[in-house]
Amino acid sequence: MPNSNQLSLDPPNLDLTRSYLNDLVGEGKRYDSPEAVARAKVFADDHIKRLETENKQLRDDYTRAREENIAKAKLEDLLDQIQGRRNEPPVQSPEPKQTEEKAIDYRQIESLIENKFKQAEVTRIYNQNLQSVQQKLVERFGPDYVSHYKQEIDSLGLSKEDADNMARRNPTAFLKMLGVDQPKPVQQQYQPPVRNTTSAPNPALPVVPEKRNWDWYENLRKTNRSEYLSQKTQLQMLQDRMEQGDAFESSSFDRNLGGTR
Repeated sequence: MPNSNQLSLDPPNLDLTRSYLNDLVGEGKRYDSPEAVARAKVFADDHIKRLETENKQLRDDYTRAREENIAKAKLEDLLDQIQGRRNEPPVQSPEPKQTEEKAIDYRQIESLIENKFKQAEVTRIYNQNLQSVQQKLVERFGPDYVSHYKQEIDSLGLSKEDADNMARRNPTAFLKMLGVDQPKPVQQQYQPPVRNTTSAPNPALPVVPEKRNWDWYENLRKTNRSEYLSQKTQLQMLQDRMEQGDAFESSSFDRNLGGTR
């Protein structure tokens, strides 16, 4: 039976009799194994800790800057009073120029603090995007996803730094480019298309090459991904697209995305 401390930390709508693991893990669900749930929890906890540390640092910086400016203003007022007593100047109101300069300084400080918060938010989103991509790779390739990831980005001619930046800025497009956004395919041994080798082609008839449109290359990507990602195939696909024009774009081609994955 859970202790009272544990119960106090539970959300008010939490159903303690319900198996949430079954809701999250299984075929077609968010995670394919309990281990994936555990990894996601570790990622989330680490991310929360980093955010808490960053937010605390920002609050401390803001408080320190505010206290320093207040102390500076008080010190300047005190020095003005001491200097005024020595010189016995007439009582004068503060010069508008000095008041304006102090106001500009405060606005600059507020702007710097606001920019820091914005940068922290952008960094949080980028890190969250990268972690979501890493989680997808773990779900697809398992704990040793690093070797698969390196193989994929090498085939695309990307460095790890460039690939990680793309994952941070647009994780959906990055996963689509890697082909990881699709459901995990059933492992099947690739079988090349059967070619008719029983008889030689009639030299009197013209040889009609197989039409290599978008659907043809999509089929090659799904059945033989390494061949599809080879430099030779990518150059041939570009040449076919230039030669065929609009005829190259099949019904599944999305002009906005440059194709579908």
